Amino acid sequence: LQADGSPSDAFPELQAGASLGPSAMAPLFAGAPHAPEELYARLTSTKEQPARPLSFDLPGTATLHRETLSSKRESMNVIAVLPGQDPALRDEYVVITAHLDHIGKGAAINGDSIYNGALDNASGTAVMLEVARLLAESPQRRRRSVIFIALTGEEKGLLGSDYFARNPTVPAERIVANVNMDMPVFLAPGTGVVAFGADHSTLGPIVAKAAKQEGVLLVPDEQPEEVLFVRSDQYSFVKAGIPALYLDNGMRSSITGVDAKTPMKEFLANHYHMPSDDMSRPIDFASLARLARLNVRVIRAVANGSARPRWNKGDFFGERFGTELTKAK
Repeated sequence: LQADGSPSDAFPELQAGASLGPSAMAPLFAGAPHAPEELYARLTSTKEQPARPLSFDLPGTATLHRETLSSKRESMNVIAVLPGQDPALRDEYVVITAHLDHIGKGAAINGDSIYNGALDNASGTAVMLEVARLLAESPQRRRRSVIFIALTGEEKGLLGSDYFARNPTVPAERIVANVNMDMPVFLAPGTGVVAFGADHSTLGPIVAKAAKQEGVLLVPDEQPEEVLFVRSDQYSFVKAGIPALYLDNGMRSSITGVDAKTPMKEFLANHYHMPSDDMSRPIDFASLARLARLNVRVIRAVANGSARPRWNKGDFFGERFGTELTKAK
C-alpha cells in the first residue's frame, strides 16, 4: 500500500483466502439458500460419496484485512565440484543434491523446542557426503564432472534448489541430470528402494541396472497420493528441463517377518517435523550405506555415459519443461 492507504502499482494484485469457524460463518450465511449445518451434513453423508459440494452465491459480503511484515534473510547453498577427466565431457555436469536445512527451533513438545531433523534431512545429507567420499577416493575414472550441493531452504519451499536451478554456477545447458537425496527413513533393515522419476526419462534403465548390480530391489511408490516427485528439490531441476531422480527408501524389509511399513508410518505420524526426529530413532545405517552405494553406481553411470539423459518420448515433464538437449530424439 502507498502512504495514503491506496493500492500500489509496484506489486500485482494478490488473491486472498480465509478460514472461518462456525460462529464467524453465521453472519455470512444469513439469508443464504443453504445453512452451514446442511453443508456439513452433506459432506459427512454416506449416501453420496464423495459428496459434491453445493455452489451458490452468499447474500452478504466480507472485507478481509491483513498486515504482513517481512524481513530479509540470507542462507547459503554449499557447493563442491569433483572434476571429470574426459576432455570432451568434463565440462558437462551431474548435480547431486540434499537439503541441509530443517525447521530449527519451534513450539516445544514435551519440553523440547529443538527440531533436530535427523532423518529429514541429516540422513540424506550424510548419504550425499558418503557418495562424494566414495567417488573422490575411487580409482575409477569419471568422464563428466560431478557437482555436490548441500541445499538451503527446502523446508521453506525448495528455495535453495530453485535459486541454483535459475542461477547455476555452470552453464545450464551443461547440466545433464540431477540425483537428489531427501529423508531416507530406514527404520528397519531394508532392501527396497523407490526411484522417483525413473519412469520419466532414460535415467530409468540406468537406475534399474545399478539396483541389480547392488542387489537392491526397486519397488513401486506405495504412497502415490503424496506426489513426492514434485515435492522435493529435484523438482526445481525438472522445471529447468533437467531429467532428475530421487532415490528413497521403499517400505520393504530384507528380513522375512520384519515389518518395515509400521515404523515408517509411526515416524510420519509422531516424529516427522517434530523435535523427536533425532538420533534416538532406530536408524538402520547398513541400509543407508547401501543407498549410498546405489547412488554411486547411478551417478558413475550417468557421468560416464556417452549420451546425456533425456526425457522419454511424450512424457509430461519432458513436454512441459524439456529443452532441445533433453527431450527425446
